[in-house]
Amino acid sequence: MSVPETFPGCRVSAVRNVLLWDGDCGFCAASVEWLHRHSVHPISAQPVQSLLSELPDSVRATALQQVLWIDAGGEVLGGSRAVTAVLRASGHRGEAAILQALQPVTRWVYRLIVRHRAHLGPAACKLPPPA
Repeated sequence: MSVPETFPGCRVSAVRNVLLWDGDCGFCAASVEWLHRHSVHPISAQPVQSLLSELPDSVRATALQQVLWIDAGGEVLGGSRAVTAVLRASGHRGEAAILQALQPVTRWVYRLIVRHRAHLGPAACKLPPPA
């Protein structure tokens, strides 16, 4: 299944500059903790479950299959593009530039991690991996 990482024309007004992640995923929780410890600039992050009703339908449909970044203008990025944007916003511009330059590879690696996230990190996901 192909999961879109961009949502043209979709804007979210409820929150801005926030990383949304699967609150039922131990790997996601550990990744967000790592990000908080290593960010040069603090990043706001919260479980996506708390905002599902605020998201446009096209975004909500993939919200548990990838991280989402909502930027200052309300634009939504998902998956590897969200990771790149979060790294840039957190002060890791060099790393973000590398991931962006290698976008096809970055997307493939991100999707590989998503498929196997139930086996990664300190706690397994409560959700089955996406089909």
